[in-house]
Amino acid sequence: MKKYQGSWHIEQRPVFPDSFFIECKDETDLQGTLDRQKWSSPMKRDIISGITLLLPEQELFLKNLMQPDIKRISMSTGYIKDGVTHVTQGPLQGKEKLICKIDRHKRLAKLEISLGESRQEISAGLEIISKN
Repeated sequence: MKKYQGSWHIEQRPVFPDSFFIECKDETDLQGTLDRQKWSSPMKRDIISGITLLLPEQELFLKNLMQPDIKRISMSTGYIKDGVTHVTQGPLQGKEKLICKIDRHKRLAKLEISLGESRQEISAGLEIISKN
């Protein structure tokens, strides 16, 4: 969220700016998907050679974060009590242990997740409505 012209506005940014996801059943389905795109053969080879397959639990985690119809992560709300974050609404509910940093001013939560062999930090909207 960003505040300008006196009110808060939702900013939309890619969660994985250097990546994109292709959902397919197998390698043949992937090849068919790539063939339907108007990409050059070298680009298709680069895409296929750079693929990292997600484990089923990683795919399920990402799908649970996103709204299924628009494939976006919606805002979550919560509060902080005695230094512990509690998310009351939104996709981050129940995933509080993944939150490594909260920027209350920008209304963002940084989550550390594992994708493939690496750990990656992603941002998701989190509004903290109270803190004591």
